[in-house]
Amino acid sequence: MANPASSSPVSRGLSSIESAFVTDTLERKSWQDTIAPQFIALFLWVVFFDQLAVKTLAVGGLGPSVAGAAVAGVLCFLLLYYAPASWGCQTGLPLTEVSASTFGRVGAARLSGVLFGVAQIVWCSVATYYATELILEGLASIQLLDPRALRPMVIVRHTVPSFLFLLTSAFWCCWAGLVGAYLVRVIAALMRVFPIFPACMLGVAMMMTIKDAVMFRSLGVDVRTGQNVPFPALSALLNMVQMVFGFFAVAGLASVEWGAASRSARDVRLGGLVGVVFAPWTVVTIVLLVVAGAQGSTMLEVGRGAVPPPSAAAFTFHDVIYHSIGGRLGCAMLLIFGLASLAPTTYTAFVIGQRLTRAWPRISRVRWSMIGSAAAWLFILTGFTTDLEGIFSVMGAIFAPMAGAMTAEYVRYRGRWPGARAGINMAGLVAWVAGLSVGLLPILGRAWGRPELARFQPAAVVAALTAFVVYLGLAMLGGEGPVESALAGNVSTSTAGDATT
Repeated sequence: MANPASSSPVSRGLSSIESAFVTDTLERKSWQDTIAPQFIALFLWVVFFDQLAVKTLAVGGLGPSVAGAAVAGVLCFLLLYYAPASWGCQTGLPLTEVSASTFGRVGAARLSGVLFGVAQIVWCSVATYYATELILEGLASIQLLDPRALRPMVIVRHTVPSFLFLLTSAFWCCWAGLVGAYLVRVIAALMRVFPIFPACMLGVAMMMTIKDAVMFRSLGVDVRTGQNVPFPALSALLNMVQMVFGFFAVAGLASVEWGAASRSARDVRLGGLVGVVFAPWTVVTIVLLVVAGAQGSTMLEVGRGAVPPPSAAAFTFHDVIYHSIGGRLGCAMLLIFGLASLAPTTYTAFVIGQRLTRAWPRISRVRWSMIGSAAAWLFILTGFTTDLEGIFSVMGAIFAPMAGAMTAEYVRYRGRWPGARAGINMAGLVAWVAGLSVGLLPILGRAWGRPELARFQPAAVVAALTAFVVYLGLAMLGGEGPVESALAGNVSTSTAGDATT
């Protein structure tokens, strides 16, 4: 195999998405320029941390929740990131090519191609929702907007966002589709800069609220239902692992293409340790200190015994900014976090076009971006985007088993990418289905009214481990499909070139 460091990301098969977002030249770069900053920016996205405290800090307190973030970072590195990123660095190929060894060419096109594109529609809707919510809320906080204009509407017994909210989010979805289709490099430049501002705002928020964090006491109840939670400290830890792991599942698979932009295996390791292990733990710790400080201040003023059970909204980060900081500074923070969420909106719109065009090339990339943006707005209309816990759980259930199966194959072949397999690799497909079934248990438990299933956490981690074990077992029983001779043990130049088109 040719030395990957000697070839450019695009010539070695890096998709045009990542070649636009990772580098303006065609050279592989160090972990400080690729993996670490990209994942740090991911965890600084308000969508990641806004609702983390609801099922963790409120239930079990600060210590278990922070410990859960540390455990989650390590598990993300081992089960979701390292094998895909290492194979990306080793081969220089994009995700659909690399995962063809685990799932076969047909299976990879459907799982890591189509499903990955559909997932971006969900992330586009969430990004647009938060951009709209935080910006309008920020304007209302300093009375530049009448708060009554943000009151939800009831249409045929269904509660939907206000007309102003729907109109604004529809405009931004349309805008995101157009910008993602035509101005992706402009957004790429902005995405390298915007994480600085949320990071600064997190630091300011922590300094303003941390003094009362020591006064916070966990409630031991689910603030959404008011019911007592068995073993609250353990529940907080496991729920934090689930939320972080589920959120990172899609990005873990995309690590293939970030690895393809890295110079060496050392860059993959160091970038992962900084961006995947350390970054989420740091961000989660700061956010939990902010929320704990705000809640501790309330307990200090009123007295813990006189404080009624707070609502789930009181434990969201943006609610703390709105009510505990407020004023012009709170408005500025909300606007910065909201505007920062517009960059992921345009990025996901571009990825939608790229992924779905490969599956259905008769529809142009621009049209797919616009179709995906319109579908994202429909998710906003239904209210689906407000349940981040459910979204993280679904993402973890679908994508963590894919990474788990790839990690199993990585271990089986001792780190060497074996080459793509024709058709469908049944070992990979069965492993994914097994992991998916496990990952969906909490969601099904909530739908069926089965609390014992709903408390089964961290389901996404168990799903990844299930896929890992099933793949290894089937592989040892001869369940893997044959490797294409042209790619066995190396990467063909023609295939790498095709992957960039």
